[in-house]
Amino acid sequence: MGMMTVALSGQELHCVVRNYTVWSGTTLSGQELHCMVRNYTVWSETALPGQATLSGQELHCLVRNYTVWSGTTLSGQELQELHCLVRNYALWSGTTLSGQELRCLVRNYAVWSGTTLSGQELHCLVRNCTVWSGTTLSGQELRCLVRNYAVWSRTTLSGQELHCLVRNCTAWSGTTLSGQELRCLVRNNAVWSGTTLSGQELHCLIKNNAVWSGTTLSGQELRCLVRNYAVWSETTLSGQELHCLVRNYAVWSGTTLSGQELRCMVRKYTVWSGTTLSGQELHCLVRNYTVWSGTTLSGQELHCLVRNYTVWSGTTLSGQELHCLVRNCAVWSGTTLSGQELRCLVRNNAVWSGTTLSGQELHCLIRNNAVWSGTTLSGQELHCLVRNYAVWSGTTLSGQELHCLVRNYAVWSGTTLSGQELRCMVRNYTVWSGTTLSG
Repeated sequence: MGMMTVALSGQELHCVVRNYTVWSGTTLSGQELHCMVRNYTVWSETALPGQATLSGQELHCLVRNYTVWSGTTLSGQELQELHCLVRNYALWSGTTLSGQELRCLVRNYAVWSGTTLSGQELHCLVRNCTVWSGTTLSGQELRCLVRNYAVWSRTTLSGQELHCLVRNCTAWSGTTLSGQELRCLVRNNAVWSGTTLSGQELHCLIKNNAVWSGTTLSGQELRCLVRNYAVWSETTLSGQELHCLVRNYAVWSGTTLSGQELRCMVRKYTVWSGTTLSGQELHCLVRNYTVWSGTTLSGQELHCLVRNYTVWSGTTLSGQELHCLVRNCAVWSGTTLSGQELRCLVRNNAVWSGTTLSGQELHCLIRNNAVWSGTTLSGQELHCLVRNYAVWSGTTLSGQELHCLVRNYAVWSGTTLSGQELRCMVRNYTVWSGTTLSG
């Protein structure tokens, strides 16, 4: 490419290299090197070692492509470099390893001969089925051991520690359990002999098909029972409690239902004999293919009907109402359409005979492969045309407009391109004959 005779910024080189082009320049930043090695391109200059001096980013690029680093000193950022080496099964001959460095080694099944390990380091070893001979374990360290089916002989365990043991089917001999600890036990089908249970504790028992002998249940506790097909004999239920029952195919004998309660019943194909329905209540009925004999419908109510293939005989429709009809392939005989209403029509392959279109309206037409005969196009409007493989004959293009053209394999005859514009062209394998490139 003739354009690459002077200098390219990191962004420009990124575009060129991303399309497998070779850069003959002499200066490369870390970002530029990243672009080259990401595309398996070789850098022949000696300013970038074979090597003596590499930044963390540069080494990352080399190593990601299975290149070897002969250096001996690694900083915190270079620890990422070690991660790259190890990730590619390379060896590090150094002697000092931080917690992160150890993670890299053990992640690749390497062995660490040190004796002092932090929680993170132990996690790495244990994750690879290595044994830790130490005696002091923090909560995190214990999690590592039990996650790998190890045994912990201590008697005092926090909620987190118990979770680790129980998750691996280990027994707990203690007598005091918090809500979190109980959850761990019951999650593994263990039994709790205590008598006092909070809502969270009950949830744990019931989730595992256990029985609760208590007599007082809160809304949360009831939800736990009914979620597991248990029966509640009380007569007073709140909206939340009813939701739990009907969600599990239970029956409610009460007579007063709120909008939320009705939704619960209707969601399970129940019939409502009342005569007054709010928009929310109608939504519940219609969602389950139930018929409403009322005569007054709001925009929301109409949405429910048409969403279920019902017909509305009214004559006045708002934008939302039209959207509902059109979405179901219905016809609107009106003459005035807002941008939102037009969107509904074209989205369903309907035709608009008007002559005035806003940018949003044009977007709707073009999105459905319609043609726009106007001559004035904004950036958004051009985006619509180009997205549908149309040609733009104008001479002035902004960065966004060019992006639309090149994204659809169109050609731009202009001479000035910004860095963003070049990215668009290169991303679509288009050739740029200009000579001026900004960053």
